Amino acid sequence: GPRGGAGGGGGDRRGAGKTTGRRGPRGAPRVPRPSPSSCSLVLILLRTSRRPCQQSNAARMSKNGARTAERTRVGARRYGALWSRKTSLQREFALFGGEFLMTLDAEALRGWFGGFFALDQDVWAGFLAGWPGLRGNEHHETRWKRLVFGLSLLPRLPPAVTLKLAAFIAEYSLKHGPALMRSLVPFFGDGAYFASDDAPPDAPPAGDATVKAEL
Repeated sequence: GPRGGAGGGGGDRRGAGKTTGRRGPRGAPRVPRPSPSSCSLVLILLRTSRRPCQQSNAARMSKNGARTAERTRVGARRYGALWSRKTSLQREFALFGGEFLMTLDAEALRGWFGGFFALDQDVWAGFLAGWPGLRGNEHHETRWKRLVFGLSLLPRLPPAVTLKLAAFIAEYSLKHGPALMRSLVPFFGDGAYFASDDAPPDAPPAGDATVKAEL
């Protein structure tokens, strides 16, 4: 009886010994290794979960492209409403005049403005106004009238200023191309401002696509 009980107790202890033998070196339980079937199931779930993300990214990129094209069209319409062909070409001529004045010293400036203000008041005031609807602007709003303005100014300038002007025309043309000439004669076209006017409807939008994609 007692021995058998002891023996039974010994058997229980051996069984307990087998159970503890399944533990790690420090008594920590071992983590069971996943079966190959469970690994396959995880991979399938990961692949299927990526497909909706890829489809949503493609839809988002398409939506951003359409939004960028619409922004380009809206910006072009607003820019065209403010700066028409006529006003942009007149601005080219005014920019040339402003840059030329910045190259002159005090004596040359006196000679320049002496000839400039010797013109009719409507003519010089219209050049300073430089915008449709303002007084005197009709003397400068077309290529032909700007050319007449320049030719009528030359005889009123001192010879030294006239030479400086001729030299600056050459320098300005080398730096900016036909910017000045296209504001005076139609031979040189209108420039790159309105190149999109002649583009086909399905042409890609102009501008920096990388910057627009970030908006």
